[in-house]
Amino acid sequence: MADPNHPEHADLKRWYGANFDPTDISETKIAARLAKIANRKPKTKLPATKSKRQIN
Repeated sequence: MADPNHPEHADLKRWYGANFDPTDISETKIAARLAKIANRKPKTKLPATKSKRQIN
């Protein structure tokens, strides 16, 4: 997306919906999005399994 001479640049720009600036990094936005992902709850609980190598 950062290379205007790349053959897929126009398509990626349309897909992204705006100009792309690879230097425009917001630490606050990244932290907020990662926190949202980290706080997701699984749809189902996975069964607990014991490792065969586990020492009791």
